[in-house]
Amino acid sequence: MNYIELWQLTGSLPSDFLCQALDDAGDAATFTTPALIAATLAAARKGVPPSESSESESSSAPDINDAVARMLGVWSDIQTDVQQMIDGRVAQRFPVPFTAPLPAIVITAAKTFALELLYNRRGFTGEEKNPYYTQAEKLRTRLEKIGRNEEQIEPAKKPVRPPAVFIGGRSKITPNGGRGGMLA
Repeated sequence: MNYIELWQLTGSLPSDFLCQALDDAGDAATFTTPALIAATLAAARKGVPPSESSESESSSAPDINDAVARMLGVWSDIQTDVQQMIDGRVAQRFPVPFTAPLPAIVITAAKTFALELLYNRRGFTGEEKNPYYTQAEKLRTRLEKIGRNEEQIEPAKKPVRPPAVFIGGRSKITPNGGRGGMLA
């Protein structure tokens, strides 16, 4: 199970930026960004694995399906990197990889790390250029603390209601003054 999917980032990044961050072959210059990102997102939602180019070597016309496959290959590498960044920090304490339902910290860290990596791929590295760098560093520190058992992976849950209390005493309505009571 992947901790982050491509469609989960569409609200956090402009589609042209996302397309350029995944585009190692320069396909964004050939196809319109909306068409390329739409095809990539559709393939990612269907779970279509990245495939080798089906186009013959002699053809000079680029194929959008090949571009999508290349972009999904890059995205698959990012997913692997994100999962390793999380699992490596908590593996000494928890069995990894996590399965559904994912803890909230894993969901947050996966999205933040993926966004940080996408910005890094575009050349926006470090605290001053990458808007997700500082947040990612804080999450890395928190995951390391969770791995060392200094923090909990989920916040402690408070009980919805206080525990039951038994109120009892001598009963006036039972024979021989028997004991009775009620839960409050």
